Amino acid sequence: MKHAYPNMHYARVATLSWTNLVQVHDHMFSEENKELLKWLVVKLSIAGFAVHLLLVFFARALPHPPPLLAAVGTNYLSVITTPFNFILFYEVLTLIAALPASTTRSIGNQFEIVSLVFIRDVFKDFSNAAEPNWLQEHPHQAIPLMFDMGGGLLMFLMVTVF
Repeated sequence: MKHAYPNMHYARVATLSWTNLVQVHDHMFSEENKELLKWLVVKLSIAGFAVHLLLVFFARALPHPPPLLAAVGTNYLSVITTPFNFILFYEVLTLIAALPASTTRSIGNQFEIVSLVFIRDVFKDFSNAAEPNWLQEHPHQAIPLMFDMGGGLLMFLMVTVF
């Protein structure tokens, strides 16, 4: 009889690897660690928001900011996307935790992630639209903003109904 692994040593290593991954998953997504992760993400979101806000302030205040600082931008509204990125990371981790536990919960997490992506895009588009006379100068760019706003609202309604 032929084995999937010619050498049983490789079969034991593969089994141990999967066992270790399961143990890491169970430890990482224990109830205590989930609460710790949520707390950490909230704190990082606030800190990221504050740092991004400070960088935009310096980019606006300095007469000739360094290129790296100038790349941050000068629009204060763009800062709101930073906490969304941290929250999206957290939501993806909760999706990973929910996949083996419940199909319903994982589908709900997927709806939440997609709605957060839409809302983040709305804020990103809105920060570009914050310039005076933006709508008169760039009317074709208002269409994606409206689609993102409608999509975000629709996704939030779907999450609520689900």
